[in-house]
Amino acid sequence: MRTTMRITIACLALLVSSVPIRAQQLKIAPDQQYVNLEILKVATLAQELNDAGKQGFRLKMSAVNEARVTALMERAAPPDVFEYRIVSTFTSKTGDKEVNAAAADGFRVVPHTFMVKKGITIFNIDNVVIMERESKPVKTYEYKTIGAVKTSNLDKELKSALAEGWQVFDMVYGQILMERPKS
Repeated sequence: MRTTMRITIACLALLVSSVPIRAQQLKIAPDQQYVNLEILKVATLAQELNDAGKQGFRLKMSAVNEARVTALMERAAPPDVFEYRIVSTFTSKTGDKEVNAAAADGFRVVPHTFMVKKGITIFNIDNVVIMERESKPVKTYEYKTIGAVKTSNLDKELKSALAEGWQVFDMVYGQILMERPKS
């Protein structure tokens, strides 16, 4: 009986957690200087970042704790508006392709937004980066992620990337995000 009850509760919990929940419209007071977002789903974060960006807020930084992402936004000088794109991938190779595709569209990685986000299962771990496009982008950039298991190998890769004109931009454990202006 107890086992059946535990299985039933576990199934109900799984069912409830998989039901899609629509994001509420972001409500911002006219005199509000900062907006703090706390989100579980990457798609919801993108929507709320863009809602706030349309209202003149700019992303300052983000952090991740297991599966939850928080983002702090600050009101920018009018008439600035910002658009955001989130790249979330399992491998750095795919991530580099997607980040560079967004960069070609005028997006630039926001500093302090490169993170590793855990999902519901232990197999669902993604590299996440948040990119921003100003209303009138001036320059375009390209990106490269370097990483290695051993520190000595990471040092070699870093030295090589720096020699090629890349600059250190952001990092998470074992990975460094490099940036350089696109020529």
